[in-house]
Amino acid sequence: MTPIAPADGCCTLPRPRARVAVLEGVCDRTPAVADALRGDDACAAPTPAALAARMRLSLAGAGAGELRPKDFQGLSALRSLDLSGNALAALPADLFAGLGALRHLDLSANALAALPPAPFAAAPRLRTLDLSANGFATLPPGLFAGLANLGEASLEGNPGAPFPLAVELARTDAAAGASGPATLEARAAAGAPFALRLPLTVEPANAAGMPATLSIPAGAIAGALFTAAEPPAGALRLQAGVPPMPPARCGDEWPFRACFRGFAPTASETLTLFRQPPRALAAPHPEPLAGDDLRLPLASLVAAGDSPGALRWQAISSDESVATARIVGRNLLVEPELGAEGRAEIVLIATDTAGLAATLRFEVQVEFFAPTRQAAGWRSALRNIGPAPR
Repeated sequence: MTPIAPADGCCTLPRPRARVAVLEGVCDRTPAVADALRGDDACAAPTPAALAARMRLSLAGAGAGELRPKDFQGLSALRSLDLSGNALAALPADLFAGLGALRHLDLSANALAALPPAPFAAAPRLRTLDLSANGFATLPPGLFAGLANLGEASLEGNPGAPFPLAVELARTDAAAGASGPATLEARAAAGAPFALRLPLTVEPANAAGMPATLSIPAGAIAGALFTAAEPPAGALRLQAGVPPMPPARCGDEWPFRACFRGFAPTASETLTLFRQPPRALAAPHPEPLAGDDLRLPLASLVAAGDSPGALRWQAISSDESVATARIVGRNLLVEPELGAEGRAEIVLIATDTAGLAATLRFEVQVEFFAPTRQAAGWRSALRNIGPAPR
C-alpha cells in the first residue's frame, strides 16, 4: 500500500488508516480540538472507542477562536468540557449534539453575545454552566430550556448583568382586553434556570378561582395554564411576584460556589385583563369661550372613573394657520393665530396603557377683534372613533 500524509501534517499512514482518520478521527475538527484529543502523541488518531470513553476535555485558553459543528462528535461519555478563554464569538447550532452525559460546561471569558435557540437542550444532565465574562446584554431566548438538572449557573461579568429574573404573565386564548373567561400562563422567555415558584397578586382580591402561587419547572419555558373569570365590572389586574433564589451555596465539588450568580429577581409587569377602553370623552360646555387662548383641564374631559393621569394624550388641529392645539401639563391648550379667522377641527385622543383609545372631535371658530381674539362655537356633535365601549 502506498503511504500518504494527511493534510494536517499527521504522520505517514497506510491509505486505509489515513482515510479512517480523516473521516472519523480528529483531523477534520478545529485544530485546537484535534490537538486536545490527540494528547501527547501528535501522530495518534484516537479510536472511536477512545473518544466514546473520554470523560474530560479542556481547551481553556487554547485559542480555538471558532468551533466547528462536529468538533465533539463521538464524545458520548464526556462529563466536563472547558471552553473558557477562547475568544469565541458564536457557537454552531448543533455543537453539543450527542453530549448527553455532559455535567459541567465552562464558556467563561469568551466574546459570546448571542446563542442558537435552546443551545444546551442536547445536554439535559448539565449540572453547572459558566457563561461569565461574555458579551450578553440580555438573556438569550431558551437559554435554560431543557436543563432540568441545572444546579449552578454564572452570568456575572456580562454587560446586562445582573439579569432580571422575572416571569411574564400572558393570555393565550385572546387579546388581553377581550371578554372572558381568559386562559393564562406564566412564561420565562429564557427558560427557568431553577424551579420557579412565586406568589400571584390579583386585584380585586376577591376574584374567584385564581391560584395563590405560580410555578414553572426547572428547564421549562412556561407553567401550567390557569383560568381567570371576568369580574362583573371593571378590570382584573394580575402580577407575578419576585421568585426566591435558591440557597447561596450548593454543589458536590470543592470549592462550593454560589448556585446562581448574575441574576436580579424582580416582579413581573402588571397584566390587565378585560380592560375597557376609555369611555367617550365628555364634551366641554358649549357656551362661547373668549380670550387669547382656550385652556381646558383634562380632568373635565374624562368620564367618571377614568384618571387623566393614567392616559396618554394627543391634541391635533386640522388647520394650524387658524389655531394650534397641544397638551400643557394637565390641560388642553388651544391657541388662535394672531389675525387669523376661520374654523379648525380639534382632535383630542386619550390612550390607555393597553393601547385602547377614545377620541373627541370639536370645532372652534376664530374671530379677530382688536385688541383681543376670540374663539367660540364649540360643536356639540361629538363622536368616539376609538374601540366602542362594551
